[in-house]
Amino acid sequence: HSDGNEGNCSERVLVTSSSNIKYIAVPTSDDPILSWMEVRKGVFPNVTNDLASVTNISVGDPITLFIFYKDNSNLYDLDVIDCWAYDDENFPLSKQKLHLNGNSAN
Repeated sequence: HSDGNEGNCSERVLVTSSSNIKYIAVPTSDDPILSWMEVRKGVFPNVTNDLASVTNISVGDPITLFIFYKDNSNLYDLDVIDCWAYDDENFPLSKQKLHLNGNSAN
């Protein structure tokens, strides 16, 4: 689903480096929970294992976002309920957005 913002593009998307990935520590009664995201080229389960292969992705290339968390205390679970991609880092000013939950081909 693309909210009508589809089109033919010859632009390229640059996924810079893991330095742009935000790590969030969540305080708990035991150990902190760590979470992070990885981008892989391809559609799960057929994705690349090499993170370097996603440094230059063309618009329209299939990608899979993996969201991980580590909870040594086993007190928490993770559920992604609303995930969006925006065409600008400053997403309130973004002109286009794409809903990523589930199968975005629908």
